[in-house]
Amino acid sequence: MNLKPYLLTSIVESKRQDHINVINDRKCNIDMRNLLNYLLIDKVNNSTELYEVLAHKFVSLLRANVKLLILDSIASIYRFSSKEERSPDDKPMIDVISILKRVAHEHNLAVLVINQATTALNTYSAPFLNPRSRVRPALGDLWTKCINSRILLWIDRREGWRDKSRHFQIIFGSNAPTSSPIPFIITKRGIEVRDIITMFRD
Repeated sequence: MNLKPYLLTSIVESKRQDHINVINDRKCNIDMRNLLNYLLIDKVNNSTELYEVLAHKFVSLLRANVKLLILDSIASIYRFSSKEERSPDDKPMIDVISILKRVAHEHNLAVLVINQATTALNTYSAPFLNPRSRVRPALGDLWTKCINSRILLWIDRREGWRDKSRHFQIIFGSNAPTSSPIPFIITKRGIEVRDIITMFRD
């Protein structure tokens, strides 16, 4: 997972400051170290290691009331594994999907999987006009049939823009309608909707 520690600590500290009055009123001993103790980061190099972490290490942690599991760059794991093992077998991916669905259902936790797309967005196109025709999950049809929601994130790098414009859009969801593109920025407070920030600054 490509997680920048300084960005994470900035976001956590900002959220702590937002609730500092409640923390002081309740006389809670909540500092940065205590908050970060609730975050576990584990790196895996192939599909076998991913399965072992989910099937054994992670399952044992569910007693701690885990509410969010993030898998970053999952496509790179299976691409690497297929090259090394020279096997087109989908069973390793199916095993991982089964674990994710089971723990999400049994423990009421959210699973966010970050997957690469196989088609690059055109620099001057509007991907939200027909996102299904331009973007395909890198893990193919098997993965597409197993997810509940697909969210598209992209950066607009068109010339003439003062900075890179990030956008968020729900492509489809089992319990949510599709959405129009939502511009956002990443600050030390986390993710903030760009139009709202601009409105308050103006």
